[in-house]
Amino acid sequence: MITILACINLDQASKMAAQHFLQNQALLTYFGGIFNLVYAENTGAMLSLGSELHATARFGIFVLGVGLALASALVY
Repeated sequence: MITILACINLDQASKMAAQHFLQNQALLTYFGGIFNLVYAENTGAMLSLGSELHATARFGIFVLGVGLALASALVY
């Protein structure tokens, strides 16, 4: 349980740090172009799945649909 909470906290901290330090920056290049940092947001799910959908459709599918599927599985 501690490991899961630590992973969640580190994930959120890294996202906040990226947003704070990289959001309004140009491409940052290190080690002669081997390592690049750039700010990007994924508006969809994993691998940008659904990122082309309207925000209402994404909410319906990824929040309501997945929530209903999980609730159904729990009841089953």
